[in-house]
Amino acid sequence: MSQVKTVGAAKGGGLEEEAIRVVSKMPKWKPGKQNGQYVAVYFNLPVSFHLNNN
Repeated sequence: MSQVKTVGAAKGGGLEEEAIRVVSKMPKWKPGKQNGQYVAVYFNLPVSFHLNNN
């Protein structure tokens, strides 16, 4: 995983940075392959936050 970025409307409050931090900590993914060649692959991974008002 070489490039992690957020898409869509910014939510603010550090949520984008936290999503990037968590996704960056995931185990390495297997690269995409097409016709026996490794290719760049883009993947959208939905991330949901549940906030508590304590």
